[in-house]
Amino acid sequence: MNDDRAWIEQVTGGSVTRFDRLDAGSSRGTWLVDVDVDGEPRELVLRRDTGDGPLSGTELSLARESHVYAALSGTGVAIPALVARTDAGDALLVERAPGIADVSQLPEGARPAVAQSYVDALATLHGLDTEALDLPGFARPATAAERALAELDLWERIFSGRVTNDTPTWTFAYAWLRDHPPLTGERTVLCHGDVGPGNYLFEGQRVTALLDWEFAHLGDPMDDIAWLTVRGHHITRFGDATAELGHYEDVSGTKIDADRVRWYQALVLTRMATACLAALERPGGGMDHTTYALLEPLLRRLVTPVLLELSGGGDPDLEHLRAAADDAVAQYPILEPFATDLAPIP
Repeated sequence: MNDDRAWIEQVTGGSVTRFDRLDAGSSRGTWLVDVDVDGEPRELVLRRDTGDGPLSGTELSLARESHVYAALSGTGVAIPALVARTDAGDALLVERAPGIADVSQLPEGARPAVAQSYVDALATLHGLDTEALDLPGFARPATAAERALAELDLWERIFSGRVTNDTPTWTFAYAWLRDHPPLTGERTVLCHGDVGPGNYLFEGQRVTALLDWEFAHLGDPMDDIAWLTVRGHHITRFGDATAELGHYEDVSGTKIDADRVRWYQALVLTRMATACLAALERPGGGMDHTTYALLEPLLRRLVTPVLLELSGGGDPDLEHLRAAADDAVAQYPILEPFATDLAPIP
């Protein structure tokens, strides 16, 4: 990492006094960096593609993520300021925003305010004029189906390129979702693409920064809402879905479309599973592979009833996949609290 230290000192004009890697995260390496610039301390964060993460070498690069940081500068979206990015696009340096990410440290009484602040931040993001955002390399869908299929296409390319094991549930999911994209919805927004606790910082009862923009894309706002219901409300069990979705409607002026959210829930689970499967087939990455091995069968258990609901039920192949997912999850008692059907959209 001496090259990184030298690069940081070059772009900041200071001396690195701290260079500590964080354990958090699975796709990229993250370091907390302190720099002394003529006696003035500067607190930064380095994100580097270490080459062994599940998404290393895919379209979801740090160069792509850096374009999001640059595009959102001065927009009012709560995001750390971009300091520099390498010419190769394999590392970026941002200012360290105040706050912490671990919502388990929040007192029960403070949780609704933080959850509401996070919804406010999402509404601000979704309210931006996407035509005014410079996002090179990003697909710019114009219709409801294009918004859904552009993201499906990207992740299916990763799935096809990285996953070699037989995965009938996810093969089925990609095919079914492709054949049945949403046909309603008028707005294209910049989606964060990985919504939920752990991917934002808060201080007191206020969200201070949205983090981890590697999955950002131009798409349907219901995509981010689906992430919130899956990753936020079901998996991490944080917040109140009814209150938060109602607040989103109030502050964004966008109605929650339950049918579209349900479709995007299936896509959220499929994307999460693709990342897990890609990680399991690679030797490195920042997360213990046991976590991926546990998460993937849970995702199968969650996606099959959603697909059954969307398809109207009665598909014998899907019924078989649902039963197989139940059997797989039953082997891991630790998953039992989460292995319940996703709640209906309020």
